[in-house]
Amino acid sequence: MHPKSIAKDVVRRLKRLYANQYLNMAKPASKKTGHLTALWAAPRLTTNVGDRALTTGSTFGIGPSKTFLLSRDEYAISSELAAEVRIDKALDLASGSKFKEKFKTIVDAASVCDSLYMIGADMMDGKYNPDASMRRWRIAEWFAKNVGPSAVVSMSWNTNPHPLSVTAIKRASAAGVKIFTRDALSQERLLEIGVKSILTSDVSFVTTELREPNLEIQNWLKSEKRTVIVTVSDWVVNNSAIFELLKSSLNSINANFQFLFVPMVSDGQSRDLEACVKLADEVGGWVLPELLRPEELRWIAKESAFGISARMHCCLLGFAAGLPAIGIEYQGKFKGTFDMLGQARFAIEPAAFTEKFPQAFAELLSNHGELRNEISIQIPAISETAQSTFR
Repeated sequence: MHPKSIAKDVVRRLKRLYANQYLNMAKPASKKTGHLTALWAAPRLTTNVGDRALTTGSTFGIGPSKTFLLSRDEYAISSELAAEVRIDKALDLASGSKFKEKFKTIVDAASVCDSLYMIGADMMDGKYNPDASMRRWRIAEWFAKNVGPSAVVSMSWNTNPHPLSVTAIKRASAAGVKIFTRDALSQERLLEIGVKSILTSDVSFVTTELREPNLEIQNWLKSEKRTVIVTVSDWVVNNSAIFELLKSSLNSINANFQFLFVPMVSDGQSRDLEACVKLADEVGGWVLPELLRPEELRWIAKESAFGISARMHCCLLGFAAGLPAIGIEYQGKFKGTFDMLGQARFAIEPAAFTEKFPQAFAELLSNHGELRNEISIQIPAISETAQSTFR
């Protein structure tokens, strides 16, 4: 190993050691009147529509007036929140005195809270950042040991979790942290590593509220052509085989359908907007310049024929409005929820895309009305299951 790599690895290990030692010793502040529930929000409310949907659903499930929102970003989740405080990114990655300083926010919140819900989704298996994943499991564990009931909700678990995350989830589970998985496939994967979980559904289904988007979008949707919602990311348009197949398939139907490109993420790590523009330049359509609210996307989905998406939560928000979709899945995380709705054949892995997409596309094209009915009839029960997470 290169000396610089060795040095970085030593620093990471020291960060973990110092922060873990502090968490082992830290105690909550004296209890105050409050009896609130702490909600550790999904991380990117400003730049990620899926994170907004998870946090909005969780707030609705807990009840805004009982929710103490711990959030990294400022975003208007609800005007009725009992309390809200910004949490620092240092809680995920810092160590020593910096971590101790920032953790005071959690200690103070714990003095008026009796329980904690932490939104898991894609963060907790270490795929994006194993150290951040481990730290969050440790904080959930700290809450369970020192404050009251602690749960991680909407958990998905990929096909290749990081060893740090595997160790952390086992430790948290043993300490009493409840884990709510959003699909049976994730639950099975956790059982394979010896971790039990409670099967519910994605907490974005807690509320299926619709809200009209701006008039420009409403008027565009009034076209004689039916609308297809498309969400692509940089990894999709940079795959020439996937890109060419999407391009030819959409061009083959543009006489009867119009394409609405909906970016779901707008931060430096993910370039949905640029990817959507690249495909739209080849097939026509309109790329929305701003991120939607979850309830606006549901409204648009209700008015559209079907969708094609490389973002899981675009599919989930569409499902809530009955929209059938093809999901270009990554990390094996689409299949579980698609299967829950009887739509597993429409969750296609990149390696099988050129083989399976044409048949799935043809079925959506000819049968999207019946598929919508099949999905819509299941949503009330799925929403009720999601709400059970917070009872």
